[in-house]
Amino acid sequence: MSVAELFEPLTLRHGPTMRNRFMLAPLTNQQSERDGAVSKFDQSWMEQLAQSGYALIQTGAATVEASGIAYERQLGIHSDEHLYGLTQMATAIRDGGGISAVQLHHAGHRASPELGGVPAPASSLTLP
Repeated sequence: MSVAELFEPLTLRHGPTMRNRFMLAPLTNQQSERDGAVSKFDQSWMEQLAQSGYALIQTGAATVEASGIAYERQLGIHSDEHLYGLTQMATAIRDGGGISAVQLHHAGHRASPELGGVPAPASSLTLP
């Protein structure tokens, strides 16, 4: 692939065409509200990224259930109460010409009891 091709649109089999081939990988930033809701810092970060030229912007690991939390101030997607902030973030990305995606996450056996997590090993053979 040539450097010039990085700036060409990428048509996916399903979903919208990406304006180029630049994608921001999920980054852990620990700046959400303590209940997993989008904070003003999350929103500001996504607004800045939306103007950066990326075709696809992904959130950091977002908990799919409250008991699967791994770290403090982790973004959540496990409650209807999270929808407003998530919608605002997605809208900012779309308004900037990008596509949004959420990294779904459950900490499994690494869920943090200190934060309300309930460790859930995949099997009895899971190591500590």
